[in-house]
Amino acid sequence: MRTRDVVRLAYGAALLVDPQRCSVALTGTRLDRPGRVTARVLGARQVLQAVVLMRDGRNRVRRASRAVDLLHAGSMLVLAAWSPGRTRTATTDAVVAALFAGPSPSPRGPRPAPPLEHAPAPSPTSSPDLLDLPAPARPRGAGTPRDEDADTGPRARRQRDADRQAAVYEAFTAGSGGSPQQARVALVRALDARALPLPPPAWLDAVAADIAAGNIYVVSGPAMQDVGLQLPPHEPL
Repeated sequence: MRTRDVVRLAYGAALLVDPQRCSVALTGTRLDRPGRVTARVLGARQVLQAVVLMRDGRNRVRRASRAVDLLHAGSMLVLAAWSPGRTRTATTDAVVAALFAGPSPSPRGPRPAPPLEHAPAPSPTSSPDLLDLPAPARPRGAGTPRDEDADTGPRARRQRDADRQAAVYEAFTAGSGGSPQQARVALVRALDARALPLPPPAWLDAVAADIAAGNIYVVSGPAMQDVGLQLPPHEPL
């Protein structure tokens, strides 16, 4: 959940409850009956849009939301030009829609995974054999999500695994010891901040359960090395 989504929800609810007061507060003008009806319709749309974004914050959903806001801002500018009596109200509404459509600030967290050509070299004293060990067993049989583009080369796949591991670590530092739902929200936010495709729900739930239990999910040994982390000890067979 992002602050902008909460603001959108509050704004839409205010338009639904008392559009006249909102208009006076934002523009200094009073609405006629058709204007109040239109404001309530807009408020309902803003509430619905906020609920959708809070439930599904994937990049493609947010891109669609921004497109809706930009289309609305454009329509309000046209109305302001064609209807001089509604210029102030329409212009204000266009500005609000443009603000909602603006890019969201990325949450701050640990440094992103470095490009592979700048990845830190392994320490001479480290045991390279550890990188070949499989990741520890995970609840519900979660494994590394299947690559969406099977034709991607090994270097690009390793970079993506490193980015995904960095996102898991960011969620681990933010949600360790909390509830699985809080860990899942932190994980989705970290993946979204890196423009990574959202893995299947089963993977998200399993990784979130690990984080809530105080364990970090290992995408792969090389991914852990690329982001500067150490592999957790394996349990004996």
